[in-house]
Amino acid sequence: MKKAAIIMPALLPMPPVKGGAVETLVDGILKENEKSAGVVFHVFGIYDEAAATVAKEYQNTQFKMVSVSQTLKRAEHFVFRVFKKLFGIEIGEDREYIHRVLSVVKQGSYDAVVVENDAYFTYRVAKALKGVQIFSHIHNDIINSNDIYAKRILKRGVQVITVSRYIKERVMTVKTAADSAVSVLLNCTDLSAFGREKYEPFRNEFRQKHNVGPEGKLFVFAGRVIPEKGVLELARAFVKVKNKNTYLLIVGSGWFSQNISDPYLEQVQATLKDVSDRIIFTGYVPFEQMPKFYAAADVAVLPSIWEEPASLTVLESLATGLPLITTDAGGVAETANENCAFILKRDEKLVDNLACCMDVLSANSEVCIKMERNAKQNVEDRNFQEYYKKFITMIFTKP
Repeated sequence: MKKAAIIMPALLPMPPVKGGAVETLVDGILKENEKSAGVVFHVFGIYDEAAATVAKEYQNTQFKMVSVSQTLKRAEHFVFRVFKKLFGIEIGEDREYIHRVLSVVKQGSYDAVVVENDAYFTYRVAKALKGVQIFSHIHNDIINSNDIYAKRILKRGVQVITVSRYIKERVMTVKTAADSAVSVLLNCTDLSAFGREKYEPFRNEFRQKHNVGPEGKLFVFAGRVIPEKGVLELARAFVKVKNKNTYLLIVGSGWFSQNISDPYLEQVQATLKDVSDRIIFTGYVPFEQMPKFYAAADVAVLPSIWEEPASLTVLESLATGLPLITTDAGGVAETANENCAFILKRDEKLVDNLACCMDVLSANSEVCIKMERNAKQNVEDRNFQEYYKKFITMIFTKP
């Protein structure tokens, strides 16, 4: 039986008891592997008591949890910020964590080692291990011509797996990058968990609780409430919407499972003050509960203003069958298209255009119905079964 190690970032625990997009995707691979029992996985991550309990449910995965001094972690982060601010240099963080992980990985006999979303970790692993194929599975724009570890990683024969063609294009800005060394594995989700028809009782109860009538139009934003996601632009647009029988549901917090207020969230709330009777903030919602909140809505609005690597919330919205209003951010157009979404430019007209699109979809049921039908069709092949097969083929096929 094949044996592979997956090294997680030193950020959130595995299994994903505290959420996280990367963690959820990896967990999907592990759960598919539970069905087929085709691979023995060793997953390295930070220690968490709740995660350790859930880990016992897996038969074909061993979770190797590492306890790291939080004092040292904070000190490393401080030094990292100082170097970046004063010298423009990004040095690797979480050195104690990767040192401890490597001390165990070196003793294992793996057919493949996959490093999730960390260029520095990938470099350390590639430098330490010989005779094993190493993969860098990147979910963000972290290996490019500006990254100090990119050339070293590629020089050591690391195979890069990206979540979108956009991220692959960014990797290819590295002069030493070869097309054959970079593969694309589009994100997926558990399609069977999504769909308004699956959560009718919750949808009706939720809308009644928040006074959303039968003719009301409920728009949903899902994700972290941070500047990059365009939540403030959405707030400014919503107050301009002419149709007052519209409501806005904001699902998420600034930092994953921590419902802590911050200046940006407060600015969003202040912008929406005059329409607060039509605004619903949920704070952080665990991933397993997200499908029913999508199902409660009529339209998704995800106006990212940064270069979105490959938005899972776009995929989840379409899997629910929601018409979508989004932007031309990074890899978004690899999941959404004009048949199921309004894709807006990120320019000075963004706020006005968001408001205009919300007015159009709140007034035109025919457009909504057409987009709803196309939404699900657009992502029908983005499931974990296919994702698992492609992932396994990639990591166990010699380049």
